Amino acid sequence: MKDGFVSIIIPCKEMDNFTRNCVDTCLKLDYPSLEILVLPDFSDENAKPRPDPRVEIIPTGPIKPSVKRNQGALRCRGDILAFIDSDAVPNGDWIKRAVPCFEKAEVGAVGGPNITPPDAGMMERASGMVLSSFIGGGKFAFRYSCSSEKMQECDELPSCNLFVRKSSFREAGGFEEGFLTAEDAKLCFQIKSNGQKILYSPDVLVYHHRRPLFMPYLKQIWNYGRDKATLFKKYPEFKRPFYYVPSLFLLWIFFGGILATGFEEARLLYAFSLLGYMLMLIIAGIWTKDLKMFPLVSLGIAMTHITYGAAFLKGSISR
Repeated sequence: MKDGFVSIIIPCKEMDNFTRNCVDTCLKLDYPSLEILVLPDFSDENAKPRPDPRVEIIPTGPIKPSVKRNQGALRCRGDILAFIDSDAVPNGDWIKRAVPCFEKAEVGAVGGPNITPPDAGMMERASGMVLSSFIGGGKFAFRYSCSSEKMQECDELPSCNLFVRKSSFREAGGFEEGFLTAEDAKLCFQIKSNGQKILYSPDVLVYHHRRPLFMPYLKQIWNYGRDKATLFKKYPEFKRPFYYVPSLFLLWIFFGGILATGFEEARLLYAFSLLGYMLMLIIAGIWTKDLKMFPLVSLGIAMTHITYGAAFLKGSISR
């Protein structure tokens, strides 16, 4: 599949400046065989990108991004589906780096880092730093920076930078349409369950705008936590222990505090655990090497853990 035909699928609400920039950048990619399917809620003749036979606009009505992606996958002609968010732009060799990874038949999906654009505002860069720090992003921090230098297998990749073999996509059943988020995790888990590999390549790069700290970003984190818990309830075979850590920490903060009021041993353990956590937040702030970012990132990490943990608990007990 050295020169396989690639279908770029871009779900969006409207043809705004972000979407047009994404389309224009995709048209400049160094790859000969591609098409671009843009799926806004409604058609707007005045907001369309510059005419190009490789671009098709498919109005869908106000539906979830997962449904838009599935509709794009049904309409496309490509052997490989390239999913990207409308507020992201690919690097110039994005497709050229990804397609060779599919030469081995056991590879079902490929992706890479989605990093914060260098011209992003301060609060947007701060949320990017939270996600790309090991303390904030955990084992997924590598997806938000260029720190990893080698190709590796992984469990899941986000749909803002995701290539999927069309046959693997169909075999996995496409995206789970009931979810606002976590549909990409479900797809990846299913691909792996079907016996195929998911590869992360640091060269398959996009620049992705973030939700700025604090409320827009935390609202997104809440959705992530709630939907990931709902996913694990619906598909218990896909459960991963790591996702439970923020909720367990939040429960320890609450119930550990209660225990600490009555037991000396619990009081010491509780105090040391909080001091250790605060030390990690300070280290993460120092890691930014920016005095203005220091408090934003440290507080952002703490709020990320609390918000995700609470949302995961809510998703776990909600009907």
